Amino acid sequence: MTLNLMATSRNAVYLSGDFRLTREDTGAFTDNLDTQKLIPVIRLGWGALIAVTGIASFPPHIRDTVSWVLAKVNTIPMDGSFGSLPNALLEANAWLRKIPREVPLAFSIVGFVGRRPFIMAISNFSDLNGHMGRPSRQLRLFQHRPKHIEVRVAGDIDAIRSEEKEDLKRLLQQNADRQLILENLAELNVRASQRSRLISPECVTGYLLSSGLAEIGPHGIQDDEEYLPGFVISDFVKNGVAGFSIKYDETERDYLRDGSG
Repeated sequence: MTLNLMATSRNAVYLSGDFRLTREDTGAFTDNLDTQKLIPVIRLGWGALIAVTGIASFPPHIRDTVSWVLAKVNTIPMDGSFGSLPNALLEANAWLRKIPREVPLAFSIVGFVGRRPFIMAISNFSDLNGHMGRPSRQLRLFQHRPKHIEVRVAGDIDAIRSEEKEDLKRLLQQNADRQLILENLAELNVRASQRSRLISPECVTGYLLSSGLAEIGPHGIQDDEEYLPGFVISDFVKNGVAGFSIKYDETERDYLRDGSG
């Protein structure tokens, strides 16, 4: 399980995702920074941010759900239609049906088609309102075109309180600075992690504008930890760049050494 916070307005859409992975058989969990649960897709006339909830792997049927999503969205050409996105993600039904038992899987998606925001869920166990049921072997598509500011929660929805959603809505109504909203999403994720063992305190947040401008960044990750999203690595590899190491410029070294700015 995980936590995804989805927020939409006419100016921007926002999405968050954490790093916790939970074993279905034992209940043990780990926080894996290599599991990038937030993926951007920017195409002509539309754009989206995708977060993944549920089964992370079930070999040999699916070795890495996030990598599978990356591969699928990369098949959509730059001039591909918006309908290509749900069609690509619904292809997960092919391997989902082969898993010998029902496992949860959901994609939480926010974005723009033209200048109109949308919220989408593709799931086999929950809808856009967070109502949950037993996982099935078939993903369903839920889609909504909000006319007003909206905040929705996917994953462990009980970890977020109603007043926290209202506070986030007020920031959106005030057209607050986007960085402030991202920080608010990260703070909400930390609070939620204190209420639920299914959510990591670290998270990644992002926003997308109708122009296609997007920004995604991590929160709560220590300076000495390696972090580079999978979609960034795949773009480097496609261009022949491989092998990465941590490096600091002199300003950053001074900051880490004595804590000064």
